[in-house]
Amino acid sequence: MIEYFGTQNNLVTKLPALERKCWINVTAPTAQEIDVLTHQFKIPSDILTDILDTDESARIEVEGRYLIIIVKIPVLNNDDSHIPYITVPLGILISNDYFISISNIENDVTNDVIHNRIKNFDMSNNRRFVLQMFLRISTQYLRNLKDINRTQREIEKKINISVKNEELLKLLEMEKSLVYFSTSLKSNELMMEKLKRSKFSKMNDEEDDLIDDVIIENRQAIEQTTIHTNILSGTMDTFASIISNNQNVVIKTLTTITIVLMIPTLVASFYGMNIELPYEKGPYAFVIVLGISLFLSVVGVLYFRKKDLF
Repeated sequence: MIEYFGTQNNLVTKLPALERKCWINVTAPTAQEIDVLTHQFKIPSDILTDILDTDESARIEVEGRYLIIIVKIPVLNNDDSHIPYITVPLGILISNDYFISISNIENDVTNDVIHNRIKNFDMSNNRRFVLQMFLRISTQYLRNLKDINRTQREIEKKINISVKNEELLKLLEMEKSLVYFSTSLKSNELMMEKLKRSKFSKMNDEEDDLIDDVIIENRQAIEQTTIHTNILSGTMDTFASIISNNQNVVIKTLTTITIVLMIPTLVASFYGMNIELPYEKGPYAFVIVLGISLFLSVVGVLYFRKKDLF
């Protein structure tokens, strides 16, 4: 899907057609739309292939008329792997005529811009456009990290009484998301540092402060990811032991119950043999056998309770 946007009264508005200095947002392009990008906008096909490749790393380069920036952004994962978040490339192409953003997956970063969730978004200045996008990306990482932390706490409440591996597998899936985040954020940091040193960084004081804010936010996201990864790793080790211990407790309880139930079965087995037995012809034989069984069962329960096995 190819959409065109401009700004009016400091608000992002959708345009009916292409205009100079507008923002062209491309999401999950079809083969026909890729052909339009290649021929009408003269975007090299290999650059498009890199941007649409999920595993592509962040980088910056100049190709023809474009300054090409590839940055990794977090997105909600919708495939069958059950990993809550993954990272995908977002390509930002800047020329003298317009800005182009390209992503293979719909994402909250561009949606926030489209729905005016970023105050004073500026399309008249290419440097400010890029920096505001970067700032929103770092904010999105921090937002998703809070979601992961909240989900982790919810799982921890369940795992104390769990004897299954389901909750532990959910923690493992979140750990995979944090690995994606850590790798992508470090890649973004290297790209931003290179961008700051490039010719593109001839900025005024306000823009210079903005790129410093972007780098600080990105580093904060890296630190938060590292902290959450360490906590999650320790939590998984601890709760793996808890789950194993819970299973042992269940097995111990079932074994104790089985032993107690074996006592009356054993007594009844003796008095079910086809041989001469004491009191077998007495009028109270059944009551005596039943009493002995109950007495021994109670003794067994009291013994196991004293040993803290019940």
